[in-house]
Amino acid sequence: MQGVPGSGKTTVAEKRWPEYRRCSADDHFMVEGEYRFDPSGLPEAHLASFRKFLDLIADGADVVVDNTNTSVWELAPYFRYAEVQGYDVRIVRVVCDPEIAAARNTHGVPAHAVKRMAEGIEASASQLPPWWTVDEVDTSS
Repeated sequence: MQGVPGSGKTTVAEKRWPEYRRCSADDHFMVEGEYRFDPSGLPEAHLASFRKFLDLIADGADVVVDNTNTSVWELAPYFRYAEVQGYDVRIVRVVCDPEIAAARNTHGVPAHAVKRMAEGIEASASQLPPWWTVDEVDTSS
């Protein structure tokens, strides 16, 4: 998945692939059922997400990586590893007006940060290898 907070990545994933296993950096910030974000924990959260991904792939599971993935360097390790393991890999870019996404995100990400992330996703689009499959889903409405 690729999209800003509040764009609907999790909702799209749950509707399209309810049987798939999910890994997300957000899981690291869940404490007793409550999301408690701490920016200092981001490196550890992304490592935990990638480790879970590797374990799921090793088990042969179908997987959705439910992170913002705003840049190629964030996408690349997941994409390439799954590709090497024989998976049909695609990026599902969830497109949403940043103002709408900012208003509905449940993690308290400020509007200016959501806008900056949207700009990063837009910039990364031209940097993806041409053979990577990208599907877009617009959730602005």
